Amino acid sequence: MTLERLMPKRLIMRLVLLMTLALLPLGLISIWQTRVVVNEAEALSRAGLLARTIDEASAERRLVQNALGVAEGMASVALALDAEQCNRAMDRLIAENDTFIFAGFVARPGIMTCSTADGPIDFTQLPNFEADIARQNAFVQFEPYGPISQQPVLVISQPVRNSDGLQGQMYVSIPHAVALQAIRNTRAPNGLQVASFN
Repeated sequence: MTLERLMPKRLIMRLVLLMTLALLPLGLISIWQTRVVVNEAEALSRAGLLARTIDEASAERRLVQNALGVAEGMASVALALDAEQCNRAMDRLIAENDTFIFAGFVARPGIMTCSTADGPIDFTQLPNFEADIARQNAFVQFEPYGPISQQPVLVISQPVRNSDGLQGQMYVSIPHAVALQAIRNTRAPNGLQVASFN
């Protein structure tokens, strides 16, 4: 009787072991496939969010690209004109374009004699002037309180060069409210909102 009792248990154990070994590869394959699907879903989600973010920020990007182009164009004008003609050109730019609140050229020594401001301005006393002049490329920065416009602005700066090298910086300022309006006008109907952090 003992032998008869052991045989069915051994047979059951063998079947359980055999079934476990047979199903183990299938279980491992299903875990691996699930992991691949989850990774692909995460990648698609990231790509979709990036595409939506780029789409939402496109108006602000166009605004800044336009301002960089204007600054570059006005930089060449600033070198070609005398101070009075240059001031008129800057005033005309501001009068004909609601996007900008200020435009001015700061010569290498740090004195702004060509601008939409009233009279020359000594920029050497401003804390960021030396860093601005040292930059070799155009840049955009947010100023919570523009020194000339007296309000929050995006400052776009373009280095001004000629055959003698760096001659100064051309600045144009966009009121922060204009930049915010550009973002608001492109808000997606599904409620996506873009925030930028400095």
